[in-house]
Amino acid sequence: MEKNTGSKSVYIGVDIGTGSTRAVAYDEDLNVQAIHYEEIETQTDQSGQAVQDPKKILKNVRKCLTKVAKQNAPVKAISFSAMLHSLVGLDDKGEPLTPLFTWADTRGREYADRLGDLIGDFHSRTGCVLHPMYPAAKLLWLKEEEPEKFRSVPLWGSIKSFVFMNLLDRFVEGRGVASASGLLNTEFDWDGEILSVLHLSPENLPTTMGAREKIDGDTDIPGLDKASVYPGGGDGMLAHLSTAGLVKDRISSTIGTSGALRVATTEPLLDREGKLWSYDLFPDRWICGGALNNGGLALDWFIDNFVNEDVREKGEVYAKIDRCVETIRPGSSGLIFAPFLTGERSPGWRPYMKGGFLGLTISHGRAEMARAIMEGVTYRLKGIEELLTPYLQDDITIRASGGYTRSNSWLQIQADVFDAKIEVPEVEESAARGAALVAMQGEGEIRELPEPLIGKVIRPEHEKVELYESLYRDQAEYYRFLADYYKKRV
Repeated sequence: MEKNTGSKSVYIGVDIGTGSTRAVAYDEDLNVQAIHYEEIETQTDQSGQAVQDPKKILKNVRKCLTKVAKQNAPVKAISFSAMLHSLVGLDDKGEPLTPLFTWADTRGREYADRLGDLIGDFHSRTGCVLHPMYPAAKLLWLKEEEPEKFRSVPLWGSIKSFVFMNLLDRFVEGRGVASASGLLNTEFDWDGEILSVLHLSPENLPTTMGAREKIDGDTDIPGLDKASVYPGGGDGMLAHLSTAGLVKDRISSTIGTSGALRVATTEPLLDREGKLWSYDLFPDRWICGGALNNGGLALDWFIDNFVNEDVREKGEVYAKIDRCVETIRPGSSGLIFAPFLTGERSPGWRPYMKGGFLGLTISHGRAEMARAIMEGVTYRLKGIEELLTPYLQDDITIRASGGYTRSNSWLQIQADVFDAKIEVPEVEESAARGAALVAMQGEGEIRELPEPLIGKVIRPEHEKVELYESLYRDQAEYYRFLADYYKKRV
């Protein structure tokens, strides 16, 4: 971390994530000057609830900004990244009337299907997929299940528009987050037909803005009173911007708690099956792809339940698992893992799916189970890549980010399953860095996106590529069986 001597401009990227909020200060050369983060809890239960306290998140945003601004004032500009698909009901003064419903809240499962019956061209209208994670489905669920509460709420927004309303006294939303709501059409208007079904109007929703449009408002946080503020975008799209840029021959792959595969395009990818999402980043750029519920979450579940507590406490658990996985051949000795511990998003979009091991025998141990989990998650990402293939160039490079980049075993598995080169950029806090890049472009500091340094490159191994082609077909057969089995039990 290079200390700013005061001669360089400072830009802050704020990332409001599912598990924490962080603010990162950068100088104009993108050297990190300061980082501060605050964690947030998610309240869950067996019904599918996954909610957070929006006031606590606002407090965390203020605290993070105050901490980094104090070390780097004056700040020239701020931009925001945030989790997608969040929803909160507000009164006219910006006070929350509901908890924050996160993307993981699936209580509106049946209403996603009903929304599809009511809006037959939902995917082509919005670029979104029929799934309970989207605010459009959540609003239909609330309208039908809690009608009095629904009617009493004058304003609906995301966590980011809630923060803007309280921090800047402006009820606005970046088009990136809005385009991932299922309420905004691909012409960048709140869709009249969808709002009619929900008994809402544009007056119930924030005003939308481009990622690099300056918000006309001032904050009371010391050191930030003269800073420009830009809406930014969603966390995934800004992570892509930061690590892979906007070129056509790169896919960004992220595995943290969840997982995703993304590509930048000049127009939305409205596939016939309606399984790819397309979210706006800039007027001429969309970030398209698919996301998994269960990425690193599946490995963390394994660690919490099957790894000795003394190893976990020493903090060596991930390195030890990586060493164990390296000793197991591809295919995990016949063990297949279905990574659906919290249902499925991409590529099949079956929220009722459940996880499991197939082929478990007394000869299998923790090393085989850990490798099967890595392979299972990677196979689902491969399924997303197959959906993207018609729109991709022949020779692609994968830019990887997220916690899994610390595992050479996992990266090698992905290189072999995808038969593609993987590059790992040396980027700290990719979503926050993407937000800072938006702020720098908004201020005219940069025009072209700077290329990040590449820390390591993983290349596919030919003999493993051929083996994984067969293993991938085996897991696909297992997936079809599970999909049929759980569909009958919904």
